[in-house]
Amino acid sequence: MTSKARTRGTPAGPHARRPVSSRRPHELQSHASTKTAPSDSYTGDRLLDINEVAEILRVSVLTIYDWRYKGRGIAAVKLGRLLRWRESDVRTYLANLIAN
Repeated sequence: MTSKARTRGTPAGPHARRPVSSRRPHELQSHASTKTAPSDSYTGDRLLDINEVAEILRVSVLTIYDWRYKGRGIAAVKLGRLLRWRESDVRTYLANLIAN
């Protein structure tokens, strides 16, 4: 048996991440600089939930999930654990379907 006790779920080894409080200053800076300000990425589009997208495209909610699983359809935006679609992306997708 080893002398070091390891708690369940705790990563071990050279690739384990340290808690934020114990990171070196250059590590904190690199993580902070990758974030963008909300005003930089916000396009003003309304974000639609899956029911609204299904209604606009006149397909079932399960079809939207299936398209997402297969990598087809419209790219969704993840907000935490929620999926949302930009209204402009949905309208563009629909217009392309009608044009073809």
